Amino acid sequence: MYQQLFSNAPKEVLEYPDYTFMDHFGKPVGSFPPRESCLKYILARFDKFQCSDWIKGNTAVKLVTYNEDTQKFTVNYKNMDAE
Repeated sequence: MYQQLFSNAPKEVLEYPDYTFMDHFGKPVGSFPPRESCLKYILARFDKFQCSDWIKGNTAVKLVTYNEDTQKFTVNYKNMDAE
């Protein structure tokens, strides 16, 4: 993302229903937040709900399969940093 980037979609369609921009910032914010605000919001939500371990940056998903017997997904991915 370039430094002066603002969201091209309103925050109302970007925010998570269980953690709103109001929850994060504690005050109303504009509908098109700058990139830094969006990033802080997303990272804070991941931390709050302890899902940072489920997120991998610089990673390409190659294949996702679902096993009916175990009712679990398997994700095959490639770490793009390893090239």
